[in-house]
Amino acid sequence: TRDRMELIAGSIDFGRMQIGTSKDTIDVPVVVNDGTAAIRTMRVSLKGPDAASFTLLNLSTGQIVDPNDSLNASVRFTATEPRRHSAWIEIEHSGPLGLLRVHLFGEGVSIVPAILGLDTLYSICSAAIDTTIFLTNIGEGRMIVNNIVIDDITPGPFDILSAPIMPFVLWPGDTTAIRLRYSPQGGSPDTSSLLIHTPMGAGGDTLFLPLFGYSSVSDLKAAPSNIRIATSIPGAVTDTTIEIRSSVQLASTLSLAIVGSGVSLIGPPTINVPPGMQSITVPIRCTSPVADSSRAAVEIRSSVCKGVLTVPIWQVTSTIT
Repeated sequence: TRDRMELIAGSIDFGRMQIGTSKDTIDVPVVVNDGTAAIRTMRVSLKGPDAASFTLLNLSTGQIVDPNDSLNASVRFTATEPRRHSAWIEIEHSGPLGLLRVHLFGEGVSIVPAILGLDTLYSICSAAIDTTIFLTNIGEGRMIVNNIVIDDITPGPFDILSAPIMPFVLWPGDTTAIRLRYSPQGGSPDTSSLLIHTPMGAGGDTLFLPLFGYSSVSDLKAAPSNIRIATSIPGAVTDTTIEIRSSVQLASTLSLAIVGSGVSLIGPPTINVPPGMQSITVPIRCTSPVADSSRAAVEIRSSVCKGVLTVPIWQVTSTIT
């Protein structure tokens, strides 16, 4: 019998990854028993200048590798600094020349997206909203960007309105702006990614910036949802109120309009509304018809919402003789 262990993969390169993220390789064949007798691993360890950036997930001392079988490695790389990292897996085994090394490489990228303001794109009542995302090179070397695209297999709710002419260079400390538009097409939440393509690295030349969108068609509600007034006196005046409940996440302006007769606004026709949960009281005056009934409505429009919130008003005059 003979025992012989040979390298299949002399190195594993994780490519380029954003600082603070991790990536795993699962069951990568690294060595094979090319002999006719089983071989035992005597010691498996991580060594090298950046060994702390890599983690062995499965290899251990005492593993048996039968003839024609391979030893598979699962390794995790965590990018901690904006530079290239290197280490190696050292495998001591019971076969001849009983020491093998599998080199490990990975690079922490120095470009970090910095989003000013909300990290979620809010689009109220399906109306589109534009926002700006800033990319800043916080590393020590230049960063070349070949292309920036939205990761949409089919047309999605996110679009790039403006970006630098490609390719471009971000020098250390430089910042560039990318203008995005979010137009929800129904359903919430919406997710996608902004893909930033750079020329360096094997298999890791794309940075992913997650995009999130939230849309709602029920951010404005009225209570009561309709008003009915009955009186026996023609021309009687009744003052009442409508409470508008707003959960719009942006500052907005409400515009009020009366459709029909017998109803008037007591207050101003426009109301400025702060963002977040708000309750707005709208006073109205209803004048009963001379006979029978009348119909009118209060129409409520928001500067950041599509559609109209309508509150119908019925007035009935019934004279008993």
